[in-house]
Amino acid sequence: MKSAEDPRYFPQLTGVRAMAAFMVYLFHFNPFASKFFPPFVNSFFHEFHIGVNLFFVLSGFLICYRYYDSYLFNRKWFYGFTVRRVARIYPVYLLITTVTFIAFYFQNKFEFNSLIAQYILNITFLRGFFEGLHFSGVVQGWSLTVEECFYFSAPLIFLFSKRMKLYVQPIMLLLTGIILVLIFRQIPFHGFFGSMRFMLGYTFFGRCIEFYCGIYLALHYKKRQNNSIENKNSNSLYTILGMGSIILCMSVFAWVGEFSFASGNIKEVGLLINDLFMPFGIALFFWGLLTEHSLIRRVLSTPIFDLLGKSSYVFYLIHMGVIQQLVVHTIPGSALIKKALAFVVLNILSILIYKLIESPMNKWIKKTALPKKQIEFS
Repeated sequence: MKSAEDPRYFPQLTGVRAMAAFMVYLFHFNPFASKFFPPFVNSFFHEFHIGVNLFFVLSGFLICYRYYDSYLFNRKWFYGFTVRRVARIYPVYLLITTVTFIAFYFQNKFEFNSLIAQYILNITFLRGFFEGLHFSGVVQGWSLTVEECFYFSAPLIFLFSKRMKLYVQPIMLLLTGIILVLIFRQIPFHGFFGSMRFMLGYTFFGRCIEFYCGIYLALHYKKRQNNSIENKNSNSLYTILGMGSIILCMSVFAWVGEFSFASGNIKEVGLLINDLFMPFGIALFFWGLLTEHSLIRRVLSTPIFDLLGKSSYVFYLIHMGVIQQLVVHTIPGSALIKKALAFVVLNILSILIYKLIESPMNKWIKKTALPKKQIEFS
């Protein structure tokens, strides 16, 4: 993993990972889902799914920032890039997915053949293209299909960005997604690109603007660095404007009820705000974290948030599912106490899995598969 000495490492953005993962946890296990709280508060926390949006914009920024100037469109570079991405994402995902399906087997949730088919679609990330299967296995893992699509598209994005205006690419991707839906809506194939709402809400074609906002952010920040502009802003203007934009979008969701994953009520206005306007607010927030010495930047850069950010990927994968259910069942008390203590226990488990499995496997795969001079932090 990257160290604080690496110039490509941003501790405040590592802290953002923790914040995003915790927001998704609060979305799934809303502590304010009670008659004792105003309905708007309950609805507002149901919009904390935007933690996923934070992840997507952040991925666009980091991949572009680290690789845009160094990529070579050849087999050797792509091999090294793929190894580093697989080492970062796959081992712990494979482990937790396998544990999940073993639990399904002993719980007799599915027929054996169906279980095997779903397992294969999960470990290959293909389930994310099927409307009826994208929530199978590790439910929240649907977003990894979107991430992987971006990872493997990144070299082409970088290549074509030097031959056409960058903003043309997401338009082309959205049109491609629309065409796929129009085709497979007429030829049903297990929900493959089964509807416009599915495509816009759960696939790379619909969510690509978030990654491109991250890419634009990275290119703008690199330009700032190349012009030797130092980060001397002591105010918090962009940080506050970005946070305000995010909160405003979430408030609109909560107020008009246009975009609620909790109820499955994903409407067109909500999708427009989520996919088009929210990413720009997030990018503005990240710009503030990169260029301003605000209080929130200092908090997110602390050692505790650094550790929680590094273990946030594991937390994201286990915060809901068979491991979370096992943790909750061992905790006595009311539902609210269970949620609070489960949050603490899951974070401890995440740190242990990160330290004992994720980080060692990441290093071992890169050390084994890459020449010594090509081993980079990722």
